[in-house]
Amino acid sequence: RIAGGLRKAPQRSREENIVLVLSKAVLVLEPDWEARSVIINIHGLLFLLHAMIPFEYEYEQYQYGTVKFCQHHCKAGSFLGRIKEPTHMKYSMNLLLWNSEVTDAELTIAEQLRAMGYDGVELPIFAAGPSSHFEKLGQRLDDLGLGRTAVTVLGAEVNPISPDGAIRDLGIDAMRAVLDNCAQAGVEALVGPFHSALGEFSGNPPTPDEWKWGVQSMQQMADYADQVGVRLAVEPLNRFETYLLNTQADAARFVREVGHASCGVLYDTFHAHIEEKNTAAAIASCADVIGHVHISANDRGTPGAGCIDWQENFDALHKAGYNGWLTVEAFGRRLPELAAATKIWRKMYDSEMQLAQDALDFMRAEVAKRWG
Repeated sequence: RIAGGLRKAPQRSREENIVLVLSKAVLVLEPDWEARSVIINIHGLLFLLHAMIPFEYEYEQYQYGTVKFCQHHCKAGSFLGRIKEPTHMKYSMNLLLWNSEVTDAELTIAEQLRAMGYDGVELPIFAAGPSSHFEKLGQRLDDLGLGRTAVTVLGAEVNPISPDGAIRDLGIDAMRAVLDNCAQAGVEALVGPFHSALGEFSGNPPTPDEWKWGVQSMQQMADYADQVGVRLAVEPLNRFETYLLNTQADAARFVREVGHASCGVLYDTFHAHIEEKNTAAAIASCADVIGHVHISANDRGTPGAGCIDWQENFDALHKAGYNGWLTVEAFGRRLPELAAATKIWRKMYDSEMQLAQDALDFMRAEVAKRWG
């Protein structure tokens, strides 16, 4: 719970490591405030270390609820900076390439992805299910050593920007149920265009009331996400799929109005390629709230091919200081209903596994050029 409170604090630059001294425990934290490892159980270790090995630090007090504790911010390259494992980009594959739900067959695919070198998978959760299924799923993925995020959407019957307050409430309830499943499966972030109903249009731009209802609904979703320990990443889509949020700047403004540390923005290369006039400016506009990235080709096939300016995308993500999940989102004709929903009318690749391997090789090469 305290680690959850830490995430409410402003994110620090990646040039700093953060050490928390709480009672008699000393924790080293990533810049995103997630505790990674307990160093030693001696109160005041920092002061002892400072007497032995000079390093720069600053001292602050921070209060979360009734708990008071101290932060000591150590410059990277200091003793503590050197003994902790550095952060690194994580590579994930969205399982929607195979199915719209996760069954035993997709777990076999997940095992193959792990052997290939992926760090995690993105789980489609479009409807809440039995807790036992998601608990088992989480355990299986833990056994494979795979991290996980999840993706979901909302329909017209649960539209969070509906003029009908009862429908908006149903949307919030639907998200709470999906978030429960996420927590049961050990999902760290739920992403997607759940700011409004997918494929639902009024024929007009969003009204001030729709914007207000969207913000209010998302605030309640974010509150619940925080309670169950899951982050949200709101995804703007192209204008053919939604009308509330189409650009990164709009999504960033929306998330800032939501004003919750558990709610950020997703950047998707496919949608940005359609809607943004300037990729670098788009990513810069949401740099302070970006929480997840989808790597998706302009034809929804293999990332690295096609006409997206990949160099500009990776350069801008690096400049923004992004250092999280890079999730491949691709679609095919494996399932007729999914192909119809994603408008895939022709084969885009040789095989799903070949796409996954090519995408991983491509992402690793681009990250190595910039992040090292």
